[in-house]
Amino acid sequence: MMGVCCSCAWGEGPQATWPALVVPLFIQIDHCLANAQIEASDFKVGRFLGSDHYPISVDLQVRVPSHP
Repeated sequence: MMGVCCSCAWGEGPQATWPALVVPLFIQIDHCLANAQIEASDFKVGRFLGSDHYPISVDLQVRVPSHP
């Protein structure tokens, strides 16, 4: 079950990803979502690579539940 998902960029401030070449329109339309079973850290918007979107990267770690 997926559960409630949250943005991996939460708390990072504005993260404009599109359009890469039209500065006044910068908005975040590229996202990474995670739930309580996945820990996300180090969300970054990458450098221009030729697309109309900037790339995003995020480190993800699956939380393994501990069993008593």
